[in-house]
Amino acid sequence: MGNYISYLERLKGRSLLEDVISSDGVLLIAKGCILSESHIKLLRKFNLQDKIRTGSAIDLLDGDFERSMEASITYMNEIFHLAALGKLPSLNEFRETFAPLMKKIVYRLNVTQNMYSLKKHDTYTYAHSVNVGFLSGFIGRVLNLSPENVSLLCEVGLLHDIGKSKIDKNLLNKCDSLEIEELEEIRLHTYYGYNLLTEMVGNNTQIINGALLHHERLDGSGYPLKIQHDNIPWYVQILMVADIYDAMVTRRAYKEKRTPFYALNELRVEMFNKKINPKIVIPFYAYLLRQYIHSYVVLSDMSYGEVVFIFNDQPERPLVRIEKQIIDLRKHPELSIIEVKPFL
Repeated sequence: MGNYISYLERLKGRSLLEDVISSDGVLLIAKGCILSESHIKLLRKFNLQDKIRTGSAIDLLDGDFERSMEASITYMNEIFHLAALGKLPSLNEFRETFAPLMKKIVYRLNVTQNMYSLKKHDTYTYAHSVNVGFLSGFIGRVLNLSPENVSLLCEVGLLHDIGKSKIDKNLLNKCDSLEIEELEEIRLHTYYGYNLLTEMVGNNTQIINGALLHHERLDGSGYPLKIQHDNIPWYVQILMVADIYDAMVTRRAYKEKRTPFYALNELRVEMFNKKINPKIVIPFYAYLLRQYIHSYVVLSDMSYGEVVFIFNDQPERPLVRIEKQIIDLRKHPELSIIEVKPFL
């Protein structure tokens, strides 16, 4: 209970991103309200810690991160629809819409946490394309690439899965295991994307190759061409890391999402298995490790805790403070992190 109170106390001064509604439909606190001590008491009284989403004072002032993400996903839906009809807009038209959104999202502090604290979307493919696009650009920032290359990475990521517009939606959203023929059909999205973007007015090689090669791996185990190492362009190698990470931390029709801690460990494993580039993974990995220190998490026994230390070799099993006790999850295999609370 003490840790739950501590979590709520940290909400003071935050802006409310959604209305707080009681179980019987009564509006308790309106969206946009700056939370005070009285609000915290009200939340505690109604046990509503899982019903609130907050942002910082900066979020309230510019207030457009979530709207920018929602607009991006809506527009991506339209892009996929047009691509399915063979009416993909020109690259310049695409840039006119997405360039302002890139600046609002990619150049934002804690963008990775903010992206994954937004409400869930029923259509994974569109949200995944947007996430991977902006995450690719953000990794470019972590690697100190130029603004021009960051923008290019965003474009490569945003359009990497456009070939799925040619795949039956029922197949893409199938909850059961895929038959071999179905898996082979889905894998064709790399070729479909290549063909679509080749026809795109104003296209460039980087964007076309992003669609074709994003499932390749450095050891040659990927598809469709099974190329290796330096034969995979650098920007595609960055895209690969963003694609792998987002696929793990986002819920899909056939698979529940994983926590960032789990995803970090999987990136580390893929790096040691020589499938993805350590020159990309290590800086991104180090950045995320720093960002998730002092995050609040929910453990599998439903207790709340604060992450106080993350081990480089076992990021999914950090030290967690629960009330006045420090729990080393490496020594408690019966416990695991099942949720990361939005950053405060």
